Amino acid sequence: MPRSLPPCTRDERGVALIMTLLLAFLVAAIAIGAIMMSGNNVLVSRYHAREAGLQSAADAGLEIGRDSLNRNPGMLPATGDTVLALNQPVRDAQNQIIPGYTRSIYAGRTGGRTGGLGSAGQYGLNLASVVSVISDPRGAVAARRLLLTQSSWSQFAVAVNSWTGGPVYGCWEQVQGPFHSNTQLRLQNGCSGANRVLFTGPVTVAGSIVNPNSGNFQQGTVVPAQAIPWPSAAQFALMRSFAQQSDAVNGDYDITPSMGGANTRTPSVRIEFVPIDRNGNGTFDWDEGYMRVWQATNTGVVATDTVNRNYVGARRAGTRPVTVSTPGGWANFDATLNPNVFSSNCGVVRTAGGVPRFRTARSLFKMVDDTAAYAMGPNDAADSVQRAFNGTRYAGKACYLGGDPRLFGTGNAALDTLTPTPAFMAANSPVGTPVFGQWITKRLAPTGSIVAKRPGDNSYLIPLGNNPNFKGVVYVNGSVVVSGRLRGRVSIVSTGTIMLADDITYVTTPGTQCNDQGDILGLLSADSVLIADNSIQRPWRVEDKNGANATWQGLFDDTPSSENYHAFIFALKDWGGENYSPGWTEGFIAGENAPSASGGFVRVTGGLIQGFVRVATYNGNAGWQEAHVYDVCGSSAPPPYFPTTGRYSKSRYYELDPVWLNTMPMDTLFVRLQAQ
Repeated sequence: MPRSLPPCTRDERGVALIMTLLLAFLVAAIAIGAIMMSGNNVLVSRYHAREAGLQSAADAGLEIGRDSLNRNPGMLPATGDTVLALNQPVRDAQNQIIPGYTRSIYAGRTGGRTGGLGSAGQYGLNLASVVSVISDPRGAVAARRLLLTQSSWSQFAVAVNSWTGGPVYGCWEQVQGPFHSNTQLRLQNGCSGANRVLFTGPVTVAGSIVNPNSGNFQQGTVVPAQAIPWPSAAQFALMRSFAQQSDAVNGDYDITPSMGGANTRTPSVRIEFVPIDRNGNGTFDWDEGYMRVWQATNTGVVATDTVNRNYVGARRAGTRPVTVSTPGGWANFDATLNPNVFSSNCGVVRTAGGVPRFRTARSLFKMVDDTAAYAMGPNDAADSVQRAFNGTRYAGKACYLGGDPRLFGTGNAALDTLTPTPAFMAANSPVGTPVFGQWITKRLAPTGSIVAKRPGDNSYLIPLGNNPNFKGVVYVNGSVVVSGRLRGRVSIVSTGTIMLADDITYVTTPGTQCNDQGDILGLLSADSVLIADNSIQRPWRVEDKNGANATWQGLFDDTPSSENYHAFIFALKDWGGENYSPGWTEGFIAGENAPSASGGFVRVTGGLIQGFVRVATYNGNAGWQEAHVYDVCGSSAPPPYFPTTGRYSKSRYYELDPVWLNTMPMDTLFVRLQAQ
């Protein structure tokens, strides 16, 4: 039997060497990786540092551009761009030149949302852009654009240009929103505690505050502050072109009063805003706002012209019509105590033959004094009107502005809300009450759903938002009366005085819809904006039937609780009450009184920008106390083309692709921006 062989043995002494080599290679790889990562981090850090430096230098160029425009807004051309710097050296924070860096800065106007420069201010924004381009020694480029907006005067609840004396803010009054004065702020002396004048927003005053202890400044004051340049009437006149662009052929938005008179407190034309639910969905959509225009008849007779003008804004009748009997020895009538006995704007609802009809004071007087059925003479005629206004014998005591459909009431509700035609007014004018003017038909024949919705008066309804060409400006070459309920975005510009003859309100609640489908109104006068001293907004006296005990009558307004104006008002001269009657002692009418003024409060929900403070809203107890509320939409979506302060503020930053930017001349870029 052969012997077995011994097992084989393996020599493993080389394994340790191999493992050592592998470990060494691994450590070396890790070390090399760490070195490479460290180097890459350094490169990345350097890249980011260079990028940050480029961006910072570009941003600094944008600020240089904005500062240059604020120092000289007039440097911007109407089109194209201006070069503020071209390949200029860049300096650091220590004003040292950064080697190899160059910067170019360009500025130009930017268009609005619907077609270039012509629409830029339509949404309340005057826009500009600054472009800053930076290059470094290695050829890297950074480009940034800054969109600028010019701050609007509508950023203020109240702004004043000149206030060196005269009226003051009285105890209990308030300004809710930002306030600015280029001169002083004057407060009544001695206000304390809860009756101090309340300022809920920041207050900036270039001069001084008189009686500052009478004010409650909830957000503090800045005194002295920088004055803001005041615009001119010539700047307002430039807005006429926007009205003409809205209807270049027919001129529905460029209005010249038929009776002339560049500036008067008794305008011959009035504008009334009217919303129409055109599609019948139960709401007033953004494009369902309209306006209608009343023009007084131009008779060429001064005395009659005055009567016609008074009718437009519902002024107290004042004088006795020449068509009625001579006054003789009226025992029971004093014209100073019965200013509306002959009114063609005020009256009562009287039922005859079972049909309620509105009868003016003038018609009641005529029916008694002149008609064969009565012929009772002027004393009894005056008594008839006095009884109607004083007692409760008749319902529906009211006063209306000239041409209001309710003045020609037929008892048919479907007809009594339609704009009356000349033929309708002639047929339905109250007895003895002439027709003093007419509603102006739209020059261009109306089309679309408004024709079917309002077949009786569509030719008088001038569209606002429903006109795609409407730029938002209505221009009046003279004075104008304004009232109504607005649906839309409108600025009324007047070369004369704007008279606030009745409430002006929005369909949408002020401050709730700050965009191009919200409601906002600008009232801009090259002269003054005044609260009309008329039969609708002020109490007036009526004697009793015995010619004694004259009492104050009020609530002839269909919305009698104070006076409410939703608007941003810009008067280059005065704002206030047309006639606050110093020394009068008016009767306080229940439902219409404020703590110190018989007419109640005047509430401007929007803003007040006025050239002078020299016309008060009340004196003694006659007139209205001020209680204004700021509409926050004024700061972000001002009325169309509302004047700006000339100061540009930052809106948005844009980073531009340098490769893309290099494909076009800078002029081409700004042409594109202006066409947006």
